[in-house]
Amino acid sequence: MREKDTYDYVSLGKVDTQEFTECVDAEPGMGLQVTYSNGDDCDFGSYQTVVSLLCDKNEQGTIDTVDEGECWYRMTVRSTYACGHEATASDSDDDNSSGASSGDVVALVILILLFVAIIAYFAIGAFWQKKRHDASSFQEYIIHYEFWSSLPGLIKDGVLFIAHGFKRGDYVSV
Repeated sequence: MREKDTYDYVSLGKVDTQEFTECVDAEPGMGLQVTYSNGDDCDFGSYQTVVSLLCDKNEQGTIDTVDEGECWYRMTVRSTYACGHEATASDSDDDNSSGASSGDVVALVILILLFVAIIAYFAIGAFWQKKRHDASSFQEYIIHYEFWSSLPGLIKDGVLFIAHGFKRGDYVSV
């Protein structure tokens, strides 16, 4: 009977620590360096892996070199997919430095306007209630107080109606 082979595995870096920088071994736009850190503990801290992706229009992805140190590994990969392209004016127009898309910006503007409208509704309503109806208590200051106080019950009724398959069983005929 053959004895089972055993291997030791070591984490050489974690994906959530990956950091992209311009590759120092290549011309600008012709390479990228990816660093993975915070791997398993070693004698000098924790393991780290650096992958240099270099542009080579004739390769689909070939590992060129692998170097090993006390607590690090360095690999060089040559690939046509590492070749950048010269930036154009349309690239900078499409690129948003904050990372937000135009849809995100529109949604944010709508939310801000909605929030401002709600605050204005209650502020102007309180002013109106004070001037027109001489409000003196908290409930009197809230415009349309009867509606707002009944809203939780209306929501509950709507949820029950939907939960019971849109049946009228929870209601009494008048």
